Amino acid sequence: MDKSKNQSSVSSGQANPSWEIAPNSLLQAAHFVGDHAILVVGWRTRLIFAANDAVEKTFGYKPHEIINRTTEFLHKDVASFNFFGEKSISVIEQGKDTFHCYYQMRRKTGELFNSENILSLIRNIDGEPIACVSIVIDLADPHASPAFKASKAFLDAISNNLPGAVYQRILTPDNNTRYNFVRGNLLNRFGITSAEIEADPSIFFDAMSEYSLTIFEKAWRESARDLSPIDIELVAFTPEGEQVDIRAISTPRRLDDGSIVWDGIVLDISG
Repeated sequence: MDKSKNQSSVSSGQANPSWEIAPNSLLQAAHFVGDHAILVVGWRTRLIFAANDAVEKTFGYKPHEIINRTTEFLHKDVASFNFFGEKSISVIEQGKDTFHCYYQMRRKTGELFNSENILSLIRNIDGEPIACVSIVIDLADPHASPAFKASKAFLDAISNNLPGAVYQRILTPDNNTRYNFVRGNLLNRFGITSAEIEADPSIFFDAMSEYSLTIFEKAWRESARDLSPIDIELVAFTPEGEQVDIRAISTPRRLDDGSIVWDGIVLDISG
């Protein structure tokens, strides 16, 4: 079997005179990470030296369109671009050769999308940083890899069988909150779809009693401050006025960029 058929091809620009990136190395990386966008980006300059074909699926650009450009146009805005650079450099200069975060990126159409970013540092023979291999996983694409397909199947099974929901919540360093996913049949009781609550979480918060919302907000603040788990009971009301008793359990973890991710579950504990 010709393994090259399973690997994305790579475009590369003219290398920096002091070093050279082998496209075959990028091909090998593409084989292992699946159909995700891969960029080779200059250290500190942030110029794109190479890219695989998957960047077109993720960002809408053909590889040759982005070579020898900085990655600024792939970010939400200039502030986002600058923060990503400062934070990744800060983490790597502390001795790590990898950087992991969730971040909003921008497609060619201008559409923003949530992504998981994994950077791996490339060093020269003297140990000096020269570039990064950047893998960008589009979290809006459930078919991006076998792992994503398995996760979607797992979440769909939960949606059909669990009296509740599972979710992943992210708090970014600039204090913005978003949900990468929310799945479960609890949403049906409130007439809310997963897509709606991922786009605007407040539509579920609006269903909570005033007292429960106060408890909810306090629990999230304390969890973000202390990285402590959440285990609280809340009361919400359906559009028909039916009371629903809910237990919310979540565990936080901090990413390299300072973002906090909660993987959680909410259960319908109504009698």
